[in-house]
Amino acid sequence: RVEECSTENSTMPLDKLDGPLTIVQFWGLGNAQLNYCGDGSVLYSCGNVVRRVFQESASGRNKIFTAEGLGIGALAVHPSHKSFAYSEQGSQKITIRSLPDGAVITRLEGVSELEVSFLAYCDDGSHLVACSGLPDFNVTVFQLDKGLAIATGKAPVRLTWGSFNPRTSDVLALLGENGELFLWRFREEDDISLGRVRDPSLPDLSFTSAVWLPDHHAGLCAISPDGALWHADPTTLRLPPLQARGVTA
Repeated sequence: RVEECSTENSTMPLDKLDGPLTIVQFWGLGNAQLNYCGDGSVLYSCGNVVRRVFQESASGRNKIFTAEGLGIGALAVHPSHKSFAYSEQGSQKITIRSLPDGAVITRLEGVSELEVSFLAYCDDGSHLVACSGLPDFNVTVFQLDKGLAIATGKAPVRLTWGSFNPRTSDVLALLGENGELFLWRFREEDDISLGRVRDPSLPDLSFTSAVWLPDHHAGLCAISPDGALWHADPTTLRLPPLQARGVTA
């Protein structure tokens, strides 16, 4: 992070700066997702460790949580900001540890064969979804108070993003690396039922990102590569024709 650099009369764009810059903070960050911890700190993976960095860089509160040394994979912070979950490359388990001391709370076994592509908590933190990458593409939902997998399924592609419906923990939106968008509904002890969000008139339609709308009845919004904004009906898994035309972001 570089502080804004100003002259007496104007703010100078960074690409026009001529002279030394003041480093405010310096982090080792290997293109990892930053996870906000709710108290002016962020958590992120860096090689074989998980780092927690506070806004007050001189506070001495920054921490490093070491793992088994296999390389941190997916990482997610519990909505309460009191714990976090992560996977390691080549490991079949997920480790859940407390904040701020890093003590191990539990380990969830048999999640993947080689890697976990992402982890995500539901809004109240009661459930955690883990999606594995190559070679199995498994999807597993855990109920954390039981420490057990309550639903499992298999995706047709490697999944790169997922989010629970904010109003219910039995519906997931999932995005594949090829841009396919899915909604998954499940019940305890049942396999997850997958449905692809699509427009019948555009069979090759893909998406780059998605987000749940605040009112769960209004469904899911997604962006396609051309910048168009789409609104998906979570009941029919269809894109209403009038809403799926001509709105660009």
